[in-house]
Amino acid sequence: MDKKLGFTLVELMAVLVILGVILLMAMPSITNTFRNSEDMEAEEYLETICLAAKTYAEFETGVSTSNISIDSLISEGYVRDNLKVPDSQKKYKCVKILSTNKCELKVSCN
Repeated sequence: MDKKLGFTLVELMAVLVILGVILLMAMPSITNTFRNSEDMEAEEYLETICLAAKTYAEFETGVSTSNISIDSLISEGYVRDNLKVPDSQKKYKCVKILSTNKCELKVSCN
């Protein structure tokens, strides 16, 4: 009466191959999810800054809408100071309200 205890090497290798195939099928979906969330975060940041800049330009007298400093939006209370910049390699300093009523983030205020 031989009783087998445990798994054979072939059985363990088959399980690893199956898990590998499942992982390969799931990876594109996972990476697309991360990429889409980063894009949505960047869009939300732009919308928040744009709305704050439009409100700031509307209510503050004598403000040029060509370039509005993000620091002034924070100091005046239009934007919270803990607003996360989605692309950490770029340090946005200004926002420009375009004639199409859309906004553009700028690295410098020139």
